[in-house]
Amino acid sequence: MLVEGGAHDIDPRRSSGVLPGEPQTVSMRSVKDGELLWAGEELWDPWEGLSLPGLVRSEKLIGARSRQAVSLQSGERYDRREPHTGATARWGFSRSGKGCDLVNASGHFLLFRGGDASYHDLKYDSGQGHFRGFRSGCTSNLIPADGVVNALDYTRTCDCAYAHQTSLALVHMPEDPSVMFWTRGQGAFRDPEGHGLNFGAPGRRVDLAGTEQIWYDEFGTDRRFPAMVDAGEDGLAWVASSVRELESIREEITVEDLLDEEYTVRLHFCELDEDVEAGERVFDVIVGGETVIEGFDIVEEAGGALRSVVKEVRAEVEGGSLTVCLESAGGAERYPVISGLELKVK
Repeated sequence: MLVEGGAHDIDPRRSSGVLPGEPQTVSMRSVKDGELLWAGEELWDPWEGLSLPGLVRSEKLIGARSRQAVSLQSGERYDRREPHTGATARWGFSRSGKGCDLVNASGHFLLFRGGDASYHDLKYDSGQGHFRGFRSGCTSNLIPADGVVNALDYTRTCDCAYAHQTSLALVHMPEDPSVMFWTRGQGAFRDPEGHGLNFGAPGRRVDLAGTEQIWYDEFGTDRRFPAMVDAGEDGLAWVASSVRELESIREEITVEDLLDEEYTVRLHFCELDEDVEAGERVFDVIVGGETVIEGFDIVEEAGGALRSVVKEVRAEVEGGSLTVCLESAGGAERYPVISGLELKVK
């Protein structure tokens, strides 16, 4: 098959948005006999309609600027499917920040400039992330090759104040908890059969070294570097390194859009305040209306602050939601805290 189409100006706000003489559709022809297999509608807006340049990944044709995808075979738009309700929404990838280059791709990533060097995680469809600390070029210079992301110093014409010019290469290190990469923006729907809520985290993250579930960021109040936390055998340092401290002696956290099934619920706790001593923060944990932990003291059980504790319980979900309640006990001086909540259908 042969993809045909036109390009657009880099910034349509500075001109008509269309280069003179360029085709106004994207179409697909058979190489064998030239037969037109499909043709898109006229696409005057490069930010909404599919436009070239584009990228081919498996059966998808992805528009580098329009940030959406169609089927190579049929030209039909790709949608995300919500695993619980079956509802769909347009597939696309986000690109926040200054983005003056196009996009390079590998089997698992789209690589581009989004302020500094950025990527979209294609494997887990979990959103936009950044390789912080250096900028990539206005010409696409992030090149994936055999598991290594090469960032060549091809920024010599840039004069904007974004990070540093450099040449470097990045390798995959999912087992190192101190390497913190997170994604934001558009991403996959939460899978009701298994996902995590990470309180106080900066964005989405995939547990590549474990269950491969996606953890989503929820409101939090305190954070540390993961390398400061002892996660033990059952915990995750990058989950335990942030917490949500409740605002009262009793508070409920409700998780929506679940299946009416029995779930394994893993509750992650960590005391991040090194001044807290045993007996100061004691609380009960109620899951689905049932008290599953009484008089829980993180510091006492973990043997100190900055040490993760994970509690696992079973809960039956009815009506598509599950409530986790934390309630101070024994006249505790401090309100309850929680680091993460992990859900998985039994």
